[in-house]
Amino acid sequence: MDNHDIPQTAAATPIHQAASYAYTTAQELADVFSGHAPGHIYTRISGPTTLVLERRLAELEGGLGCIATASGMAAISAVMTGLLRSGDEILTASGIFGGTISLFKNVLSRFGVTTRLVSGGDTEQFRSAITPATRAFFVETISNPGMDVPDLPALAEIAHARRIPLVVDSTLTSPALIRPKDFGADIVVHSTTKYINGHGTAIGGALIDTGRYDWA
Repeated sequence: MDNHDIPQTAAATPIHQAASYAYTTAQELADVFSGHAPGHIYTRISGPTTLVLERRLAELEGGLGCIATASGMAAISAVMTGLLRSGDEILTASGIFGGTISLFKNVLSRFGVTTRLVSGGDTEQFRSAITPATRAFFVETISNPGMDVPDLPALAEIAHARRIPLVVDSTLTSPALIRPKDFGADIVVHSTTKYINGHGTAIGGALIDTGRYDWA
């Protein structure tokens, strides 16, 4: 059995606590390291247990793939550092989670990224606030604590007309209630600590590429 497979006889997903993974030959190891063969290198990057979660979340969201992270904030950080560079701007709803606003305004600003805040319930504010430097729309399905419910299809139409990806935090709704891809989202993020975890005893996050955006 390959070391990245899950035993099919297990009634529950085994928890693999290994930090690194061994291979039979140097060539097999080289192929995995170079990305030419499937497998795990280091648990910080991937592991058999995490892979099960990623595949299930990707399937629930109808996405191409998922990356699980240490927290919801880590998922948002990963998305934004992947999308943005110095001089770029984020257009986001003002009533979203305070930790996300802090990340955008206090941390990313140190690296030359500007955050513009508009009302999450006012689609036209998003349209009028776009500048040539806008590189991402960010909203929550239900903003916390503002309780705004953005018009995702309308925002997607505005964003995609300008070739801007729409990033949607679906933490408060989870895939059980809404699948943001169906409403135009390009990337979906979650704090799995909340409803996906189900019992609030472990912090985690996830980001899913829905496959709607042409990254080329």
